[in-house]
Amino acid sequence: STTVSSSRNHTLEESLLLYPLSEAAGRPLVGRLNWIMVVLISPPQMLRRGLRMVGIHDEAQRRLHQETRVRKFKAHFGRHPLHCCRVWRDLQTTPIIEAHMDPAEPFAFEGFLQALHFLKCYQVEDVRATLFKMNEKDVRNLSWRSVNRIAALKREKIVWPPDDEWTTTFIVSVDGTI
Repeated sequence: STTVSSSRNHTLEESLLLYPLSEAAGRPLVGRLNWIMVVLISPPQMLRRGLRMVGIHDEAQRRLHQETRVRKFKAHFGRHPLHCCRVWRDLQTTPIIEAHMDPAEPFAFEGFLQALHFLKCYQVEDVRATLFKMNEKDVRNLSWRSVNRIAALKREKIVWPPDDEWTTTFIVSVDGTI
């Protein structure tokens, strides 16, 4: 993989990674090697951008302790910024076509964070549209597009061993008793 530094504006540094498609697909390609662009975002960048999206701007963020910033991020998006960075990367590098997200797609990253916010807070569109300063239709489309992509990752992320490899017996009860 090859790393290229990029800057869209003065407040945001992102790392662009040229990723061999064969590595993203988990299998070698015969013939010409294809590359995909992956926009890597660090946990501090994820934290800063996420809080900015929900109205906590840079100056207010600087006044908060790190633990408070992370707590506020988790309150809005459900997970630690590190885990959100990993899901963002996985959406770009997955071989699952339904889950793949092109970072060059308009509002891809914003839609990703809006989907996480929707899954955590489950607010109505009017509230989310006001929070994200967009119209209801755009919030709905961006959120659901990313929710469906995150859901499509389950084939890659939730893997059970074959039946003949189980060595443990699990007993499950609906009401919590055995």
